[in-house]
Amino acid sequence: MAVSASVVDVDVADSAVEAGRFVSLSVDGAGWMLRIDGIGEVEIGFGVWAESAPTGRPVCAMGAWQGDAFVAHLYVVTSPHRVDLVVDPRTGTATLRWHTVPLTTSDLALHLRHPLMTRPDVS
Repeated sequence: MAVSASVVDVDVADSAVEAGRFVSLSVDGAGWMLRIDGIGEVEIGFGVWAESAPTGRPVCAMGAWQGDAFVAHLYVVTSPHRVDLVVDPRTGTATLRWHTVPLTTSDLALHLRHPLMTRPDVS
């Protein structure tokens, strides 16, 4: 099963991605593969944590279907932060929200980039 959605949670202060990013979710072995425009592919485990590094820094993820929606938690391994993902195929929407918004930037792509550059303005 494959699901595609546009990220539409731009009015939420804790959004981890910017408006209009395309998100897709597909079955991949014993879990799922999440693809986010501008970030890459994140493996999501079912019942186990799956680790991937779409742009160099590791992220662990686990998720499952809850009713009609797919729900997952993505942990940025090298930080205390996590992103909550909800994909609703009925509405064609997805949300990626920080559980606790990082102090530097809410852009998930910057937190997954290696080397870490959450403040490019002071590099």
